[in-house]
Amino acid sequence: MEPKIALQHAKIAQTDAQAGKTNHAKLRYEWLLLNDTANSKRSTFYQNAIRTLTSKKPLSFGLSAALLASSNAGRSSSETTFHTDLGDFTIGDPDASKSGIGLRINATGTYKYAYAPGRDLSATAKLGTSLHESDSLRSSDQTLTLAHRWLVPGARYTLSVAGQHTSYPTLPGRSAPDNNSLSASLNAYHALPKNRALSYGISVRDQTYTERSYLDGVTTSLNAAYSFPISNRGNVTLMGGASTANLQAGHFSYSGFDLGLRYSHKSNSGFDWSLGYHASQRDYDDIFTALSYARADKSNTISIGLSHRDIRIKEMTPSLNCFAKRQSSNVALYTYDTFDCSVSLKHAF
Repeated sequence: MEPKIALQHAKIAQTDAQAGKTNHAKLRYEWLLLNDTANSKRSTFYQNAIRTLTSKKPLSFGLSAALLASSNAGRSSSETTFHTDLGDFTIGDPDASKSGIGLRINATGTYKYAYAPGRDLSATAKLGTSLHESDSLRSSDQTLTLAHRWLVPGARYTLSVAGQHTSYPTLPGRSAPDNNSLSASLNAYHALPKNRALSYGISVRDQTYTERSYLDGVTTSLNAAYSFPISNRGNVTLMGGASTANLQAGHFSYSGFDLGLRYSHKSNSGFDWSLGYHASQRDYDDIFTALSYARADKSNTISIGLSHRDIRIKEMTPSLNCFAKRQSSNVALYTYDTFDCSVSLKHAF
């Protein structure tokens, strides 16, 4: 980055800080630390500025809400019959409605302590609830995340641990899906020359269910993404990942991978849009109940996102995201199609 451009951004950050827009200023300094790496003195200045702003405002809050609409909210099978070695069984109620509307609300509070230039610790508490027409899809969750970040010229590293409790309403004839999880993750982000970026990470989660002990176990995931511009306004991101689940029930344990591609575009008029494709495959370990073979799933998803900077609600810019997913499985219970959309709002203060 040219020193003249870096100076312009630094002045904007200082103006925001003086106007009380601490979060805006801090984010711009973090962006400069990632992208302006040619001069060590400027990098040190950015690290010190981030530390000062964090000390000035260590506590922050966030609210988000998303209105959800789905053609298949419960991911009901598109098949009508489950053929097994024991005979044929009807799947679900063919006359029941699969579509539904829901609302997801999250509230977060974060305390951050910058103990040295380019180093900070944080604790984040999140309360979330999912409201839905169907009682079976309602839930609430509480999460506490502790994280450490290393902010260095051209890169950001984050180590975090999180504990979460998720609860569901009690329904007749349903074993409780309530569960607790403990997870740890290590993620890295590298800003590369020519506006390219590379991110990657690993996460491990240990989940325990109140009444569904067959789902207890550890899930491990690896992910990576590489993005690069193909025009002044267009950017392409390539994504990939692999995961394994070692659960008490072998027919629910799996190994799998996923691949994705997304194109995002920012226009001069303020209209932003993205188009993506995602494919995944999971192969399960043991034979499925009442069958002589193990389950195998494949899915294909097409997604689109839309927003416009001039469309605002109380200083928040709503975003529309939709995706169409088709999952095929050799176990009829898990073959389904769905088309989902959400309109979301986020506010940080």
